[in-house]
Amino acid sequence: WLSRWTPSRALARALALFTPLLLALAGWLYLEGNANTSTAARLWCFSLSGVGFALLLPICARWQGLRLATGLRNGIQRLALWSFALYLTHLPVMRGFDLLGLARATWPQALALFAAYLVLSITFAALVYRYFESPILSWRDRLFPADFKGPPDGRRRQGP
Repeated sequence: WLSRWTPSRALARALALFTPLLLALAGWLYLEGNANTSTAARLWCFSLSGVGFALLLPICARWQGLRLATGLRNGIQRLALWSFALYLTHLPVMRGFDLLGLARATWPQALALFAAYLVLSITFAALVYRYFESPILSWRDRLFPADFKGPPDGRRRQGP
């Protein structure tokens, strides 16, 4: 439905304004609750984060046809390519922080840990994509060329 409906600029901006609020609330729940015992920290933290990012979809739908800066466009494309690897790597990074005993006692510490978490997760995702996922997908394409022709527009997948 989103491909046929482009939200108004005002609606897209209004919805996008809720994203930082929901992410801040999710961060507060995570900091105030024990992730191992608190239902709020386990359930609502992730749900609010997902809803917050979903509220960005209407504003992203308005980007269609816009000429984004090359760096921004490349960054978005790379994150899209690395998304599955990011899904696989983010939890081990998070658990690694727990094993190292890194505390999230204050907001500045939590923000620093979150920045480190993002950098490490994206770095590991890029490495997993480059050295594992991409070679396997290339191997699959060589073995079964007729089964995996690429996207409907005929473009080939491009790696970073």
